[in-house]
Amino acid sequence: MTFPFPPRPGRAGHRASQRGAALITALLIVALATVTLVSMTSAERLSIRRLENSLNRSRAQEIVLGGELWARTVLGGDGARGTIDHLGEEWAAPISPIAVDGGGTVAGRVEDLQARFNLNNLAPEGRTSPFELERFQRLLALLELKPDLAYAIIDWIDTDSEWSGPGGAETLDYQNLDPPYRPPNRFMTSVSELRMVKGVDDAIYGRLAPLVTALPGYTPFNVNTAPRELLMIIADRMRPTDVERVLEQRQRRPYESIEKFIMDRAMGRYFIGMHGLTVESRFFLTTVEARFQGSRVRLSSQLLRQGSSTQVLQRGFGGV
Repeated sequence: MTFPFPPRPGRAGHRASQRGAALITALLIVALATVTLVSMTSAERLSIRRLENSLNRSRAQEIVLGGELWARTVLGGDGARGTIDHLGEEWAAPISPIAVDGGGTVAGRVEDLQARFNLNNLAPEGRTSPFELERFQRLLALLELKPDLAYAIIDWIDTDSEWSGPGGAETLDYQNLDPPYRPPNRFMTSVSELRMVKGVDDAIYGRLAPLVTALPGYTPFNVNTAPRELLMIIADRMRPTDVERVLEQRQRRPYESIEKFIMDRAMGRYFIGMHGLTVESRFFLTTVEARFQGSRVRLSSQLLRQGSSTQVLQRGFGGV
């Protein structure tokens, strides 16, 4: 008895099968090569783009540093020419965006940091200054903030471990937080430290930050550049109408001395001492922003001017 077996493939069928397998293999190799080439091209393009961005950012950084140098030159020249500082001077005029070579722009401004209340004045020698405390509490009241917040700020700065007053906060108060930390018990180096002070939330910080600063040591504020809010705290129960007269007067003719400011018709009804006031400034903030080929860089620099010489105390890309 015989059993049928499937017929063996002929040579022609075997060769056709081999050619098909070879074709598939070749197609796979071509596809793999194509994917590899596309991947390499994309990686190369990304690398080139990163390099371009890095070069553009470096150029923008050079531009903002040039802007800082310009501000230092202007302030130094102003310091060499005179002693009083006011908002009619060259340094006080903001620079609108101007074009730079290569397709970029630069803009900037200089601000008088002594137009703000120096938080370190609250404890200039490591202990509370009642005079400055009273002024600062007037500012808090004007901003509709709790006056007791001043004591928490003093305890952040002063050198002892005792609560300075109601609302104060010392080491124990901060160690009970999550995570715990300690107050530095030294001068603030940046207004941003306010965010760490007990009782200061984002809303409070947002209202205080534009009107305060953190300068090394005690500094008076400049009556020729201070905003309305700072002029309101010079004396108790200051009338807004008198402050408006001061603003109008200094625009026409800046005060040449604190004596002339005190003797001004608008200030005559108040008992104002010369302490804590000035018509000269040494500390400034310059902010320069540059855009170059899609890259944007912002530089903030705290400057100290002494006569015609100006030096950088702090510098930060983004802010100080």
